Amino acid sequence: MSRMTGDSLNAATGLGRNEVRIVETSLTETPKALTIAPIGIDIYEFERR
Repeated sequence: MSRMTGDSLNAATGLGRNEVRIVETSLTETPKALTIAPIGIDIYEFERR
């Protein structure tokens, strides 16, 4: 899972600003429920079997 988030709606990266963070996390199983940050996006990548 990759989570991209910032501290406010005006967070930006580029032109001298570095306010957006991307954090990658490994998951051992598919979550039954999702907790999503109020300002951000979560991207899940699933291995096809």
